[in-house]
Amino acid sequence: MFNVFQFCSLSNNPYGDGGTDVWDNSNRGNSRSRVPYPRVNDTASRFDNPRSMADNNAIDQLEKMVTDQGRQLHDMVATVRKERVMADRLLQEKDKEIQRKDEEIQQLRDELALMKKQFDEVSSSRKGSGTLGAVGPVGPAAPSSTPSRPRTKALLIPGMQTGDTLYKFIDREIRPNQKFNSRCLQIIDKLVRSLQARTSPFNIKRILKGGSLGKGTSVKDRSDIDLIIFFNGYNTVQELQNDKERLLQQLEDYVKKDWSDHLILKEKTPYSLQFYLKIDTDDKEHEVDLLPALDITQSGRQLSEIYSEMQLLSGPERDPYSCCFAPLQLDFVSATNRVSTPGKVKDLIRLLKYWIKVEDVPLRSYFLELLVVQQWREANTPQDINLEECLKNIISQLIECKTMAIAFTDHYDYKEYRKSLKPPFLLDPANPFRNVGPVSKREIEETARKAATLLKRWEEA
Repeated sequence: MFNVFQFCSLSNNPYGDGGTDVWDNSNRGNSRSRVPYPRVNDTASRFDNPRSMADNNAIDQLEKMVTDQGRQLHDMVATVRKERVMADRLLQEKDKEIQRKDEEIQQLRDELALMKKQFDEVSSSRKGSGTLGAVGPVGPAAPSSTPSRPRTKALLIPGMQTGDTLYKFIDREIRPNQKFNSRCLQIIDKLVRSLQARTSPFNIKRILKGGSLGKGTSVKDRSDIDLIIFFNGYNTVQELQNDKERLLQQLEDYVKKDWSDHLILKEKTPYSLQFYLKIDTDDKEHEVDLLPALDITQSGRQLSEIYSEMQLLSGPERDPYSCCFAPLQLDFVSATNRVSTPGKVKDLIRLLKYWIKVEDVPLRSYFLELLVVQQWREANTPQDINLEECLKNIISQLIECKTMAIAFTDHYDYKEYRKSLKPPFLLDPANPFRNVGPVSKREIEETARKAATLLKRWEEA
């Protein structure tokens, strides 16, 4: 049965949520007092008070300020790191320039020592004759215990003069003018800084200076320099190749606009832009090639992984990789086991470059560089070489170029990638899929014939 007291209790509940009152019967009189249970959630706790809202807003603003400052600090750190990388690269370039100067100084010292030695030999032979002239001993020279440099009776190479030694001929006709080379490099350095400037329209990681001028193997009145431009923003070589036409056009427009005084467009290929470098009005053959590339040797990937990737591609698909290996190619010619390539080795490279130019021999300059470096390595990389002996060995190799089989092991074992490869070949030390030697029947026969002619003239000299 419904209890009237329960009814009163429900109706008097001030909260309207089913709460109950307890009637206190401790008063022995007729009056009763109600004692409500304490509420777990009172009305005031349902709302945020104004002070708490203000604190929350302040905290949000503080967190936003800290986040913004963190981002700014992160950007500053990234900028400092980028500037440090650029400074390190500039320092490396300066170190290489100092190294080139040191090589030139050493070369001059070697030539001075040779001249002194020859002078001493002539002086001692004159003293041995016992005949005095107006200014000193005169008479036939006595035989010297030290063999002198051979002099040519016949003209070994076009341009040589009767009585020339190879060193004298190289110095007079082949070795470049260092002042002129310095002027070329100054212009190239300005171009490089311009391409890498913040105001430049290009997103460039770094630029490598290669070619004969970059390697220090240029010939008098004829030099070339390759600027390998490593671009940011590309993940694969193929991705860069797909965009190369646009990049080349952008580079062409940029050079024509700001560098027309010194660079005149010669040719545009699918891989590069070729310019004539003009400094003086009587300039001859100086060329600059701009080659967009991806810096795969500094990407963190193993070379073996890159070579395995190339192995799955066709010949034309591998071609764009070649200039990407330029850092390894440049290092190979410039030094071996941290031993800088001596000036005499570079003189031999220059002599052979001159020979293939004047005799129209169908060989690449890079092939000759590798062949000479191989000779130097086989002699255990000495600082001094016998120029005549090395030259004669290389001529003999060229006569037998049909059976040539040369591969270097600095970065790969060619048998892992070229199992069916047969002579003749001289493989790029940085690229197992590139044979830089003579391949066609005409090239092989023409090279062997002209090398045999040169050897015959040598024997007659």
